[in-house]
Amino acid sequence: MKKLVILVIMAALILAACSQDKSPVGVATSVAQKLAAACNAKSAKSYLALFSDDAMYVDYGMHVGPVKMKILASEVDSAFADKNFAFKIKPSFVSDDGRFATLQGEFSNMGHDGTVQTVPALVVLEIKDGKIISEADYYDGEPYLIAR
Repeated sequence: MKKLVILVIMAALILAACSQDKSPVGVATSVAQKLAAACNAKSAKSYLALFSDDAMYVDYGMHVGPVKMKILASEVDSAFADKNFAFKIKPSFVSDDGRFATLQGEFSNMGHDGTVQTVPALVVLEIKDGKIISEADYYDGEPYLIAR
């Protein structure tokens, strides 16, 4: 009986591993889901682990970049730790070749007027070999930028 239970558990584990979609679209979908989960949980470590070593980042709302993501690692840590910062997103599209994925949601942070401001946001990812090689964030950064 004990051997039967072990065989059933092993078979279930093998089936679970085989059932993962390893197609380019499946991989890109998984990466987008993991990015959304990391952002929603404010887990900088999980977020940064999704990027290739030479990944590029552009934040069109705050006019940051393009810059190598690894240079921003400490800023990601501090942003995710900020109680006013939130990036609540969910995957919305994966290209047929699995190269691009988009996520939509809301970006929140302390505005220049001293109140927390929330704006719609769109994230565009480029994915290669299961890693993000480029992230571009689009949102209205005006509430966060200090007038010049």
